[in-house]
Amino acid sequence: MGWVAAGLSVVGGVMSYNASKKAGKKQQEAYEYQAKVNERNAKVLDAQALLMGRQSEYDIKRFRKNYRKFEGSAKVAIHKSGFRSDTGTGLEIMLENAREAQDQIDIQRYNTRIQQSKLNEEALQQRMGSNLNVRYGQAAKSAGYASGRAALIGGISQGASYF
Repeated sequence: MGWVAAGLSVVGGVMSYNASKKAGKKQQEAYEYQAKVNERNAKVLDAQALLMGRQSEYDIKRFRKNYRKFEGSAKVAIHKSGFRSDTGTGLEIMLENAREAQDQIDIQRYNTRIQQSKLNEEALQQRMGSNLNVRYGQAAKSAGYASGRAALIGGISQGASYF
């Protein structure tokens, strides 16, 4: 009878070992999957930041084109009023318009850089999360193996206690 109880204890320990090992491996796979999701999210955020910069420059080109049309209209209006656009008040108006246009471009670029920085920071956070999930996965696998070995040793020592 002692042999049967000892054998069952050892078999139970082996089964616990295998179950713990498998559970640790599955946890590792889940963490690695999450790490891949984090990496994908980081790439999407990087692409958004790049696209945002390109869109901003396109918007600035369009703004400059519209400004040139406005500038032409302003010159005509100044000339119709009997002033010149290259001296005096007419020139001051044209210079102020040019300064305001450049200010708008500078503000657009500044705001775009801020938004791009936020997206880059989010991408960095995703990459850090990915690295962390890989480490969690390694720890889960190690914990599963350790738990399994403890169960196996416990089963063997319980089996041995029957003698």
